This record gives sequence, structure tokens and C-alpha cells, in this order.
Amino acid sequence: MSLNVNNQNLKYHFVPANLSINDLNVALTGKPGVGLITHKALNFYTLIVKKLINNILFDDGKSKWVCINHLERRCLLGKDYKETIKLLVNAELLLEDPKWIHFKGGKNNETKKYALPTHLLKGDKVFQQVKISNKTSIQKMIARFNNLRLKNSKHEFWRNKMIHASKRLLLHDNEESRAAVQAHIDKVNSSNRRFKLRLSAKEIVDVFNYSALDQGNIDPFGKRVHTRVTNMAKGIRRFLYFDNRPNEKLGCVDIVNSQPVFMSIATPAIIHQFTPELIEAMPTVAKYHNDPEVLQFKQICGDGSIYEHIMDYFSAKGIKITRDQAKPIAYTCFFGNYIPYELDKLKTEHKKMAYQFLKDEYNGMYRMFREMKLGKWSENNGNRQKDYANNCMLAQRLESSIFFTIIVPAVWDAGYHDITTIHDSIMAPEQDCDAIKQVMMNEFKKLNIKLKLSS
Repeated sequence: MSLNVNNQNLKYHFVPANLSINDLNVALTGKPGVGLITHKALNFYTLIVKKLINNILFDDGKSKWVCINHLERRCLLGKDYKETIKLLVNAELLLEDPKWIHFKGGKNNETKKYALPTHLLKGDKVFQQVKISNKTSIQKMIARFNNLRLKNSKHEFWRNKMIHASKRLLLHDNEESRAAVQAHIDKVNSSNRRFKLRLSAKEIVDVFNYSALDQGNIDPFGKRVHTRVTNMAKGIRRFLYFDNRPNEKLGCVDIVNSQPVFMSIATPAIIHQFTPELIEAMPTVAKYHNDPEVLQFKQICGDGSIYEHIMDYFSAKGIKITRDQAKPIAYTCFFGNYIPYELDKLKTEHKKMAYQFLKDEYNGMYRMFREMKLGKWSENNGNRQKDYANNCMLAQRLESSIFFTIIVPAVWDAGYHDITTIHDSIMAPEQDCDAIKQVMMNEFKKLNIKLKLSS
């Protein structure tokens, strides 16, 4: 994979405000100045800052600690990364959790937790910007890091393309956008008793727009693309724009009830075409293919009324819920654990009723899901994987495969290149969204998939 270092000289490191670059160099080299290893350490601090912001603001994190795996450490700090980290810890310029370590794929593939010492964060300004060195070694190191989790395969061409497209997104820096960011910061801090981000909206916008570290990835479970905007709050996301179209607001064309839709479209033919690696699903899907209750379930998923049916079911039981409340109930009854022992441990009556809804109203679908969850699938055999997530894996992989083999290429070939994806949706300038919606609908019709698109 080629290393694109264009425009990285316009970006910055983001490091603790009270960190003296000279003192950092002394800690690492024993003398004043700014050596190569210090530039590498600044990359590492920037990674901690970015992970901290993402964890707290967008991933519901509750701690000052961030997880960094050995590949990330080695990529940014070089082959002597262990010694560099030891020097930083001994100089009280970095915290390392000595009790926490996670091994994934072998002893040398460990993930550890790091945090910024409190004394480096004191003061009104939490972080400072430091210009990134133009040294080729540093520029290439950043480029390698940004591509670290991408797969250089023709099968991942469109996923990688959308990850790179997301890096062209910027946040408007104005009074309105800062107010939205600040509102989200206040909301997160008010509900987080363990750790509060003492950051201004301006700092958040600057980190988003001017940090050179921007790593996307393809998750191995659902083959979905994850970028820095995937979990961004919608109230902030509306201030994004493409770098070449700064005066145009972004819109989003997405699938209504996407996860239920992709679960409901599973047929042996669809699985064979888009997720052949999940061959173990085919016998179960074929068995229930013409079941009347399964067909009825597919219909309400396709017409977008699944959540309304859940609301009606709860209403008949004397419980009023909103459409937003129906969504997590749907995910529970579709993708949760059906083992009786686990059901007995559920703390809320709503969750118990979620399973009962599917069992009462669409028993054929319930039985099909249950058989899937009891299956041993070769693709779902990792240390942290759970068999009951089999049907969730199928839904996510169908969504991802159809999007990146059919939908995204069709939209691109139609001439719309200022796009990126968030799972089941395509983000683009508003003026392009209606045309993109039509392209998407035409492709779904060719596949005989009935669904609704919103924009």
C-alpha cells in the first residue's frame, strides 16, 4: 500500500499543555534539543489525546486510560518502543497501568493502557499544538500508522477508499458548531463521575481538523468500516463538510431499520452471493425460507414498520413506549442470548418482553434465530466471540458486503465522488443526496430487496 504523505506538513501534534519539549528530549536522550525520538514521542502523545477524546466523547468511555496495542506503539515509537515508554514512565511524563494487559493472537501482540499524568494537564489550556517535523522518516511513520489497520487487498478496495474519503471531512469552526460541540462535552461530563474532559469546543475542533493521525479500520466481526466520524454525535456531525466543498452542508442517505432489513433479506442465494464464508447459515435459512411468519417478518422489516409493531405489542400489554425505545428492544430480541439461564438474569421486564415479542408474534423467525445462535460457525470462533451473535454477524456482513460490492461502486460510477459511509448510510453534500438515493434504490431493486431509504 502506497504511503500518502501529502498535506501532513499542514498538520500538528496535540500534546499536554504543560509538557516541555526540551524536558521531554532530556528525558529521552539526556540532552536538550529536539531529537528524532522526541518527534516520535510527540506522535505517541497525540495518539493518546485522540483516543482519549474519542473514548470519552463518542464511545461512552468513563476513564482517563486508553488502550494502545503493540503495533501502534512500534509504528509510532520505532523498534525500541519499550525502552522509550520506560523512559517516559520513569520521568513521570506518562502513566502505564501495570496491572492491565490483554493478549490477542500471541504473547508479542499485547495491548496496554496508558494515561497522561495530571501535572501535565493543569491550567486553563489542556493541550498545545506542535508543528509536525517535515523529516521524511516522521512523515512516513505517520502515513504508515494511518494505513496500519487497512488491508491491502482488492476485496477491500472500496472499504479502503471510503476510509480515505472520510479523511477529507472537516468540522466548521464557527460559533454555532462550537456551541454544538460544547453542548455535547457538557452532556458527557455531567454523566461521567469518574473522569471529565476539561476541553473547550475549540480544542475539539482543532484536534479533529489538524491532527495528522487519522486511522480507520475494518472490523473483523461484521466487516464494517469504522472511521473518526462513525460514532460522532449527530448534533456535531451536521457541521461536517468535504474539504473541496466548504460551503455545502452534508446530507445522509440511509436505510430505514437497516439491521432488521439485512437480517430479513437473508436467503440461501443472497448468502451465497454476498457472504459465502457464512456457509453454516444456509441450511437454517433454507429451512425457514417459506415459513409464513418469517415471510411476514420480512414484510414489516421491508416496509419500515417493525418498530411500530413492537410499540403495538407493548401497548397491548399496558406499556407505552416510543419509537426510539422500540429500537433497542428490537436489537435485544434479534441479537441477544436466547439461553434460558441468561434470560433469567435480565434485570428489566422490558428486555424479557423483547424476547417474548418475537416468540409470540413471529415464532418462525424466533426459531430460525435460535437455531442460528446455537450453531458453531467457523467465522465466529475467536476468543471473545459468542455463538448467540451469529445472526448479528450475518446481518452486519450482508449489509457491509452489499454496500461495498454493489452500492458504493454504483454511486461512484454515477459520478458522485464526494462521499463516505457510516455503516448503512452514505454521507454526501446535500445537493447530491436525492440523486444518490435514486442510484441506491435502483441497485436494491435489481437485487429484489425491498426497503426504505431516508435522506
